[in-house]
Amino acid sequence: MSSEKIIQKIGQLYHQKLLMLVKDVSLVLVVVVAIVESVVRLLVVVVVVVVVVVVVVVVVVVVVVVVYSSSSKVVVVVVVVVVVVVVVVVVVVVVVI
Repeated sequence: MSSEKIIQKIGQLYHQKLLMLVKDVSLVLVVVVAIVESVVRLLVVVVVVVVVVVVVVVVVVVVVVVVYSSSSKVVVVVVVVVVVVVVVVVVVVVVVI
């Protein structure tokens, strides 16, 4: 076997091994992307649940304050706070999703 044939054979084997390595790396990247995607989806669900809980708590507090207060200033302040909180929650949910 001549040295050219040996060099050519080594080049072919190297090329095959390189292609296999690229396939392995691409498979690993696909798996990593899938894991990251599922983690991000889980985080979005957690954020949405937290936001819903916060909104419910704020609404309950507002109802309690309005029911037990007779001052109109307190009612106005509470309504403004609720509106601001709801707007912030909506913006956060839209940005996260």
